[in-house]
Amino acid sequence: MSHSHRAATGIASPSDDEGSTAQLDWATRAERRPLRAMPLARRYEASFLRASGEIGTLSRLAPAMPLFEQAFSAVARGTLIATPNGPVAVEDLHPGVLLSTTEAEPEPLLWAGSITLYPAANTDTGSSAPVPAAEPARLTRMMADSFGMGRPMSDVVLGPHARVLRRDPRLRPIVGGAEAYVPVRALQDGDCVIEVAPATPVSVHHLVLGQQRTLSASGIEIESFHPGAGFAEMMDPQLLALFLSLFPHIRERGVGLDGFGTPSFPRLTKFEAEDLLAG
Repeated sequence: MSHSHRAATGIASPSDDEGSTAQLDWATRAERRPLRAMPLARRYEASFLRASGEIGTLSRLAPAMPLFEQAFSAVARGTLIATPNGPVAVEDLHPGVLLSTTEAEPEPLLWAGSITLYPAANTDTGSSAPVPAAEPARLTRMMADSFGMGRPMSDVVLGPHARVLRRDPRLRPIVGGAEAYVPVRALQDGDCVIEVAPATPVSVHHLVLGQQRTLSASGIEIESFHPGAGFAEMMDPQLLALFLSLFPHIRERGVGLDGFGTPSFPRLTKFEAEDLLAG
């Protein structure tokens, strides 16, 4: 039985690491709700750097909602991330390794997360009935050299919640500077930057450093994950606690959302970015 199907039937899988109270409370509430009100869930995977310097792992069910999924879905498996020792496929990065950044010296990777995205419908391995995905796999493929020589170095596939650093003087009236992160979906032009919908499940990944930085993904500048300003107001305290439980390196330090550090650049919404590009 698939993880999303288990959640839809009110059966919650135990966490592979020590379970949080927030996770147990969420699962209990889901079991008590009518079937039609139960949220879909997906399995979130992560490795992280403990305060002791050891590497921990996490595998946990949590709500399949964009506020959670955005932390795990920036680049597809196989994307090359720049390090001082050369590019490394995102799935081969491990906490503690140094990553090259645009703003500063190389910084250590503290957390690496991943989820599997599915087509619009997939077949449960334990049943012939189709199981709807919380969010169909909608990825963005950027053709080699779409934004200049080596940008990207080769075709690169970014996840549904990737944000790309945009440098444009037209940004000044909007954000007060010439640089901002824009959703990759706003850059789709149907020619060099296109939407793709894989027919099979695809693994997507995201990375967290000590604070938000700009990383090179096969030559495209993307942001490391940061929840953004006002994130705490977007969900109730119990759901926020469950979200933070997916980042044990922050929970161990007891610093909450402040553990993600300060943003590097402002963000534009998809609509703001599209208006800018159309101008």
